[in-house]
Amino acid sequence: MEPREAELFRRAQAGDEDAAAQLVARHEGLVIHVARRFSSPPSGREDLLQAGRLALWQAILRFDPDRGTSFASYAVPLILGEVRKAWEGLQGPFSLSRGQKELLGKVRRARDELLKAKGREPTLRELATAVGVSPEDLAALPMEGSLQDLAQVSPDPEAGLAALTWSLFLEGLPPLERELLRLRFEKDLSQDETAQRLGISQAQVSRKERALRRRLADLLGADGSS
Repeated sequence: MEPREAELFRRAQAGDEDAAAQLVARHEGLVIHVARRFSSPPSGREDLLQAGRLALWQAILRFDPDRGTSFASYAVPLILGEVRKAWEGLQGPFSLSRGQKELLGKVRRARDELLKAKGREPTLRELATAVGVSPEDLAALPMEGSLQDLAQVSPDPEAGLAALTWSLFLEGLPPLERELLRLRFEKDLSQDETAQRLGISQAQVSRKERALRRRLADLLGADGSS
């Protein structure tokens, strides 16, 4: 964490409202991205965002900037927990139709198969493709927890947090950089092959990849030098 941002946390925790407001503005994107992972009626969207903002505020006041961990890795579980509570409060009692129950069974089986094949949690789009529905229809399927709530889908909370952080990271990237990561790490192409696909030089691919690794390492609170 940069010294300036660490100082903002200290000031906010000492009662400086301006510093706290700056931190909220910087990190509100975490709230928006987490809230978008829960299917809700338009009338309930603001409830989810408000719950997430309150959790973000609490995280700002509690976070220790001297521990060497990233703020995102600390704040996301708190935001996720509060948004999920708000989401559950919006659901009320419901029952699944026969078709929904069958689809839910397919989703669970597909998730297990994809997890074994890929060694990671499948994305919403991968699950939707596997069961033959659109991502939008899959996200709207009523469940006890959102399909997109990756920290709940994963049996390993730390792996779930890493998956969620990775998803947040990807969503914040320009299309070129998202495609670069897809080609390098999903398609396992070399830097030269990736450069040819993207129409840029191998040196540009290398520089962008190093910069992206550093940014992701900062989000995860890890050492990005490797």
